[in-house]
Amino acid sequence: MKLKTIAETKNHFTEIARAVQTSKKPVVVTRRGKPYIVLEPITEDDLDELAFQYSDEVRRLLREAEEDIRKGRFVTHEDYVAGKRTYRR
Repeated sequence: MKLKTIAETKNHFTEIARAVQTSKKPVVVTRRGKPYIVLEPITEDDLDELAFQYSDEVRRLLREAEEDIRKGRFVTHEDYVAGKRTYRR
């Protein structure tokens, strides 16, 4: 893993980005001598995962689903397969 200052990164971003993509190794960018960000190669699958992970909508839906489970508002897999697709209150 390489370390680059934020100034080096700013002045040589294209070169650094190509090196990261080619080597498949991350570069830690430092600011005032401390780790600041990481540059690392990604694939399209990674991009999809990141978009999903940081989606406010996904987070909201997960919170709602967890609340439904806590309150017993869910259908078991067995009931769903059996055609019982509404939860019991």
